[in-house]
Amino acid sequence: MSPGLTMADTARAAGGLSWAVERLAGIIGSWAAAADDPATAVWLATAARHLEWHQDGLEELRPGYEALAAESRPAPARPQTDAALDLVAAGATDPVERLAVANRVLLEGLSAHCAALRAAAAARADTPLDRVLEFLMADLRRDREAGEALLEGLAASSAAARSAADEAQRRLAAAGGIF
Repeated sequence: MSPGLTMADTARAAGGLSWAVERLAGIIGSWAAAADDPATAVWLATAARHLEWHQDGLEELRPGYEALAAESRPAPARPQTDAALDLVAAGATDPVERLAVANRVLLEGLSAHCAALRAAAAARADTPLDRVLEFLMADLRRDREAGEALLEGLAASSAAARSAADEAQRRLAAAGGIF
């Protein structure tokens, strides 16, 4: 059983997640607005909107204590993370590439981070964090399943999708990841 997270750990987790969720929603939402394929546009817009919905829950996890203000401030884990996300956003240019990067890199990375946070949380002490993560992960799971189904229907572009996702993964890894 995990000993749980300290208040500072929870503040950092909430601030980092809040920043990441907002940033990913912005990227995915901008891709939705530019998509010419209706099914892809709907998936991207839905995934972005689901991320936006979880912002309130993440904000409520951030403590209002002055002593934890720096820890809870929404910010990237590293300065190079923001620049890497800019490169990822600019690198995926067609709708299939964007769908693959959003689903297989951005949402997958967010899902993995949420799962790791849930594993570190203690059952009773970290209930608010666990609850927010539970709902976020449920939406991520549904969105990712729908995204994979959509990608399978676009099999003609699977090589381009794989290549774009691999390149996005390399760029984020070079920056140390999103989290």
